[in-house]
Amino acid sequence: MGLLMHMEQGQGMGTRSSGRAHRVWAGLLVLGIALPAHAVERVFSGEFAAGFDDNVANARRGAVLRDDVVAQVGAAYENVWRLAPNSLMGFQLSAEARGHDRYDDLDDITAGVRWRWAYRRDGGFYTPLLGASLRVERSEFDSRLRDVWTYRAGVFAQQQLTTRMTWRLGWSARAVDGVHARVFETGARSASIDLDWLLARRLVLYAGYQYLDGDLVSVAPNPPPAAVAAARAIAEDDVFDGESAFRLASRADVYSAGLNFSLSAHWSIDARWRLVDAEADTGTPYRREQGLLSLLWRY
Repeated sequence: MGLLMHMEQGQGMGTRSSGRAHRVWAGLLVLGIALPAHAVERVFSGEFAAGFDDNVANARRGAVLRDDVVAQVGAAYENVWRLAPNSLMGFQLSAEARGHDRYDDLDDITAGVRWRWAYRRDGGFYTPLLGASLRVERSEFDSRLRDVWTYRAGVFAQQQLTTRMTWRLGWSARAVDGVHARVFETGARSASIDLDWLLARRLVLYAGYQYLDGDLVSVAPNPPPAAVAAARAIAEDDVFDGESAFRLASRADVYSAGLNFSLSAHWSIDARWRLVDAEADTGTPYRREQGLLSLLWRY
């Protein structure tokens, strides 16, 4: 069961993208159906959460920022199979809904399919856990411009440092296809490092850093001429009237931290914080801070 727990701990053009999305989605579903019927473990999990976002339009630093309060609810069901004594495979279906207090056209519903694989050579204390994952999501917003298919792939290595500390290295790639428009068709590659520290029997402190190389989308009433010239796509935004959404190549440092307190074997409270410090190829800086307080459950 140790490997199981580690695995659990371990987001014209429209027609083309929809066709590819349906094929990938169907492929993952077929893979899940083709796996043996008797799973080692079946996991039903979810969350109820509320938080804040201090820059929902992802405006450049120095511009007027628009913040909002966010609420979300999500659930997932996963089957986990033991492929061999030292490897596991998981197949998950998930759904999530998110709402905003002021800018409700940013509300969305997301459904996803995920496949995961994990391998650990032996039961040695310092033996690393290796893993890989594939995920396809469909997000439907009240903003037609933001409806997208998202594809994610990643690999990771996780290792115990002490009886209380675990670290993890990861690499991932993300591609987003717009359903109705191109401006939110972003892509990114990232490398990350994370640390979990068991402070007490029920309390875990975690922190992470991620370097991201890819696209950002910003919304502004009067985009700077340099941004317009460098934009990979630009469109009139349908959430913020009279403003434009534009996509730029960028790099970002992403910092995160949080606390998780276990209430019981099935319930926990989680508080997390995230800061994105980005710079577009034009030299324009962007900063976005988010926080979330969640009630998590897992059966």
